Amino acid sequence: GRTKRMGQTITAMVDEQRAIDDAIYTRKSRRANARNGFWNGGPVPFGFKTYVAHTDGKKQRMKLEIVPSEAAVLRQIFDWAEQGRGGRWIVKTLNDRCVKLRGARFTNGNLADTLGRKINTGIYYDRTADDDGIVPDREDWIPVECPAVITREQFERGAALRSSRAPTQMAPHVAAGTTLLTGIARCGMPGCGTGMTIGSGTSRTKVKYYYYKCNARTNMAQRCRCPNIRRKKLNEAV
Repeated sequence: GRTKRMGQTITAMVDEQRAIDDAIYTRKSRRANARNGFWNGGPVPFGFKTYVAHTDGKKQRMKLEIVPSEAAVLRQIFDWAEQGRGGRWIVKTLNDRCVKLRGARFTNGNLADTLGRKINTGIYYDRTADDDGIVPDREDWIPVECPAVITREQFERGAALRSSRAPTQMAPHVAAGTTLLTGIARCGMPGCGTGMTIGSGTSRTKVKYYYYKCNARTNMAQRCRCPNIRRKKLNEAV
């Protein structure tokens, strides 16, 4: 009775301490693994795959390498974003071209996640918890280098552009629009300089077409003589 219960209590305490010690050892090993430049596991980001970089007995140490076909998609996405293409346009274009995100269709959500991943610049951060199980603050994350898909400068330019196009800085219909130069092109007539907005019309043959028009002339009742410019013509010029 009593002796048996005491034995069970002691066994449970020993097992609990062993589990705590094992968890501490695992976290120490993961942090050391990261400091040595190895991948600690988890979902591998789009554009990369793992390979065995080192073997310690039966333990395989993994690192990341670029998947050329996926990296080409990433570079195109970042190029479009830097050119001012809106998220909806990028998503629609990728899906129309049947480009997949590892079998899934692109959405505004996973596109934003892709554009925000610093790992594409050749560095990621390991956030393994400390010995007490506490996730470290940002300044204590462990930086790990990997191959770069794009330059850090392009990543930062894209981030700055997305920030400037946030709803608090720019109207959502402009920021997410499918037109290349909306919010960028400006009227070149003397004394104007107002932004160009998009308009549309239908020809006699029922074909819809689009054109840029001076916002001051259209919406502000100002006497600007800027002519309408076909969207295709101006986009190609850029």
